[in-house]
Parts: sequence; C-alpha cells; structure tokens
Amino acid sequence: MDRAYYNAYKLDITYEHVYVDYDDTLVLNEAVNKTLLTFLYQAIEKGKKIHLLSKHIGDLYEDLRKYRISENLFDEIIVISVNDEKKNYINEHSAIFIDDSFAERKSIIDSLHIPVFDLDMVESLIDWKK
Repeated sequence: MDRAYYNAYKLDITYEHVYVDYDDTLVLNEAVNKTLLTFLYQAIEKGKKIHLLSKHIGDLYEDLRKYRISENLFDEIIVISVNDEKKNYINEHSAIFIDDSFAERKSIIDSLHIPVFDLDMVESLIDWKK
C-alpha cells in the first residue's frame, strides 16, 4: 500500500486570464507538464481565458501536435521573437503569468504588477477539492 498526501492552498487572487509559456513550462524535458495541464483545464472550467505566449523557435503548432496538445486549449496563441518582451503582449490587468524564466517573471511583475508563478508554484493554483 502506498499512501500519498498533497498540498492544498487557498490563494487570495482573482484573475480572468492565464498567460502561460511553452518551452520548459508547458512542455518540460520533452514531456507535457501534467500539473500545469491540470490547472489549465480547471481554469477553463471556471471560464478563464488561456493565452499561450511563447518565444518558441521552430513551428510551435507542429510541436503542439507532437505532444498532442490541442490548439483549441488556448483562446490565443502568441509567438514572439526571442528579442521581444512578453510584457508587451499581456493586455489584461486581471491576469496571471506562468513561466519558468525568472527574468520574464520579474519583468512582468515589475511592469504589470500581476501575479506570476514558477513551475513549482502551479500546484498552489489547483483546487484539489474539485
């Protein structure tokens, strides 16, 4: 028998939009980040809009198909150049941002003042009671 416990959190934040990165966030070590995917589906069920915001090099749509991630999961897919800043593409104030890059998260929180989350913080966004 194996018994496992999980952490459950209650965050005092409100948001209507989720901005999420692709490389090393949604797909990590050549596998889909199942914890993040759980959160994204839960956010969709709650009526949140999901935005994929990526500096992906290559064909993002082909790579989504490779990992069997439907384009329909996202309300918007935004691919920007490597030299561009993600903060320039977040237009909603009622939003959160999920990315593995500290520099990207710092830039977002400093300029837009919205909550940001690293990969190890995604678990805190999941409502495990559902």
